[in-house]
Amino acid sequence: MLGPLEVLDGNGSALTITRRKARSLLAVLLFKANSAVSADSLVDQLWGEFPPKSAVANLQSYVAELRRVLGAADPTRADRLRTYRGGYQLTVDDGELDAERFARLARLGTDQLGRGMPATAVEHLSVALELWRGPVLGGLELPELLRPEAERLDELRLQVAEERARAWLDLGCNDVAAADLRVLTGEAPLRERPWELLMLAHHRGGRTDEALATYQRARAMLVEQLGVEPGPALRRTHRTILTDAPAIEPAPVPQHNGWIRPRQLPPDSAVVIGRASQLSALDELLIRRETSGTPPIAVVVGPAGVGKTTLALHWAHRVAPAFPDGQLFVDLHGYSSTPALDQLEVLSRFLHSLGVPAARVPKDLADAAALYRSVLSDRRLLVVLDNAALADQVRWLLPGTRDVPS
Repeated sequence: MLGPLEVLDGNGSALTITRRKARSLLAVLLFKANSAVSADSLVDQLWGEFPPKSAVANLQSYVAELRRVLGAADPTRADRLRTYRGGYQLTVDDGELDAERFARLARLGTDQLGRGMPATAVEHLSVALELWRGPVLGGLELPELLRPEAERLDELRLQVAEERARAWLDLGCNDVAAADLRVLTGEAPLRERPWELLMLAHHRGGRTDEALATYQRARAMLVEQLGVEPGPALRRTHRTILTDAPAIEPAPVPQHNGWIRPRQLPPDSAVVIGRASQLSALDELLIRRETSGTPPIAVVVGPAGVGKTTLALHWAHRVAPAFPDGQLFVDLHGYSSTPALDQLEVLSRFLHSLGVPAARVPKDLADAAALYRSVLSDRRLLVVLDNAALADQVRWLLPGTRDVPS
């Protein structure tokens, strides 16, 4: 729904719905998922005030087409689209509808930001925004009754993007926030909140002249397009920047002496096709993180040559903004002509990458692992362990989980 309307099979391949009205019918049923929609209501939404005499018969034909496509997507779910109470009901399980996942992640991230947890908020808001692939049901002419719901989702997407920018600012990542906000101000130039946040990003990044110029651009846009002056919040931010008032500065960001934010992921140069379900499963790990109590661990398995590394790296690049403390990567050479890496050697590399001096890295494996877990204990960092042959190759490299020996 958050983009072109598609039905995917278990391999992530899109299945064809040939007729435009059938796609519109699916859109209506998705917005009313798990609720019965009467045939009369569906006729009204598909044809408006002047339906053809064959509308009911056509509706039945579209339902048959959808059943065929949905059955091909998942043969085990023959009851996806049922005739129910003089109409039809489309069953959608929890987590299957991207609009619902987006709304849940948005609520979680916004709540975390309000509770002073900007790093966690960035994580969830980033995953939420990754669900968008374009305008709501892009390329499909929406029935009139669905337009308010589509507009609500579009508005929520803008709010989530604004909240993520605010979280980046709270973390002191002014350049990252500014990059996001420049996109937002171009997309929705009459929204004042992105302009306000962009001014803050420039000012806190030491570019006060650019912050003031941003205000003038925003004001010119509002006067020209709407004939109004900027609102109180935008004017207040402008005045505070002009006077360099202390209130404009962010709360102190926790600093860690000597700590470095590593960026070790190899380039994401491949196009990943047919892996939507696997990417979605990995995304779910971030959602469950809040309730698990421990960092989530994903294991990507399969025969040689199927693209395990490509998948893992593509996902890692996609969610990298959710890990503001950095990303670690190592090829363990579990299946190669090169000898497999020793865990102590990997721990030493990781600790050096995180700013621990060589003289402080223990020579004992258990002690090095303990220091590694301590360094990572209050950091939000992604670790990718590639090409492992055995569990013992990674056991001491897992950051602070119940499965790590002590």
